[in-house]
Amino acid sequence: MADPPTISTDEAAIREVLERAVEIIEVKADLEKDLRSGRRLRVKLGIDPTGPRIHIGRAVTLRKMRQFQSMGHQAVLIIGDLTAQVGDASDKNAERPMLTAEQVRENMHSYEQQIGMILDLSQVEFQYNGSWLRKLDFKDVIELAKHFSVAQMITRENFRNRWEEGTRIGLHELLYPLMQGYDSVAIRADVEIGSTDQLFNVMAGRKVQEIYAQKPQNILLTGMIMGLDGRKMSKSYGNTIDIFSDEKEMRKRVMNIVTDSAAVDAPKNPETSTIIQLYSLFVTQEEVEEVRAQFRKGGIGYGDFKKQLFEKLWEFFAPMRTRREEILRDKNYIDEVLRRGAERANKIAAPVMERVRAAVGLSMPAGMTRAL
Repeated sequence: MADPPTISTDEAAIREVLERAVEIIEVKADLEKDLRSGRRLRVKLGIDPTGPRIHIGRAVTLRKMRQFQSMGHQAVLIIGDLTAQVGDASDKNAERPMLTAEQVRENMHSYEQQIGMILDLSQVEFQYNGSWLRKLDFKDVIELAKHFSVAQMITRENFRNRWEEGTRIGLHELLYPLMQGYDSVAIRADVEIGSTDQLFNVMAGRKVQEIYAQKPQNILLTGMIMGLDGRKMSKSYGNTIDIFSDEKEMRKRVMNIVTDSAAVDAPKNPETSTIIQLYSLFVTQEEVEEVRAQFRKGGIGYGDFKKQLFEKLWEFFAPMRTRREEILRDKNYIDEVLRRGAERANKIAAPVMERVRAAVGLSMPAGMTRAL
């Protein structure tokens, strides 16, 4: 792995990290202080490989991670090889189908290639959460679960709705936030990033860290990205725009964005438009305001706005497509970078887990190496 970069405390970069596409920060004052301190922060992003392609919604959080990287902070990417088999219910009103280990492996291989188009892989610590979660025994799970109540879990809106509707809630779904929180302990996260639907899980992570005598991570959540049909962009809904789809497919997906029935000449509402939201992720604020003004004025149809959006998206991801072609030509590059990143991550995670588990009387997982 390359030498770590110098930590930047540039105010403009800090503002970009804290404000661009961000909706929730917990605790903002603490995170601002950390960013100005010059200390290298361990920034966690967890990805469950539930599908083979990365879509725009996922790319937003990866780009946020890249911003932290550009400031010199340590990106820690948790590949949820085990949690993907459980399924995160954060944005679901029904039980998510559990994936097989083979499905997860196939999706992970594709994910790892695509992640390298956005992040600097030479400066990423990779870890698969199955390396510690699979080694927990039943006593460990009980020790962790006793700090949470069913009532707390039911406070999350989708669980509460399913409870009131009489829709089944699997016990394994209630354990998911604990698993995600345990990941934060294993890698000693200073910051966790995600999208707003992850709020319950990442707040649970703060509590799990406190249980294991760690300073709770700060949280930075990007806004929920709307898909083609106006619901959250999600592979399970089939409403995504995949960032590495070919030109014809991406154009088709963008042109299929659902809009209201406003006529070409009629003013349009930018506040409720998926088109405007996607624009705001990839262009300057000045450009966004210009398109907003065009919406309000009328005289341009949704079809033309969609064509403009496609051109912006295609142009924005062009360097990443070029990078992808370069990486794919070197068949050993991804595997070698992942191997080095995993080795570095285990050197850090193993002694951390040994200390915190000893403090609460839990045994060291057999699959995690001890520090020499």
